[in-house]
Amino acid sequence: MAAVQDNPEIPAEQKEAVLQPLRARAEAAMDLPPGATVCRRTRATLAQVESEIEAADAIAAQALRRLIALAAPSEKIERVAVARLFPARIASEAEQDEFLAALRERLEKVLARGASVLLE
Repeated sequence: MAAVQDNPEIPAEQKEAVLQPLRARAEAAMDLPPGATVCRRTRATLAQVESEIEAADAIAAQALRRLIALAAPSEKIERVAVARLFPARIASEAEQDEFLAALRERLEKVLARGASVLLE
């Protein structure tokens, strides 16, 4: 996000703190020979690796929220969890229309309050 990267008012330490959880996971190269259940380099078990994979979306979402807060600290932002608006699968055009109507209604309410929307 260029608004954060190029902003001299945001200390490098703050920028690094946002990226560190992502970098720590992205830079870890696995050394997992065939048949092994523990990485020789990181000592992570297969269960730990699976857990990290499952947590990746949440970690990335948290980093994005922190970047947005750094880029626009005074801006009012509301998160809208799309899956909560229609927790079932969408299997027909009628269900799609129902979901889109609920989403539009929710977004209109947030925007009417003067906030920006962050979809999750």
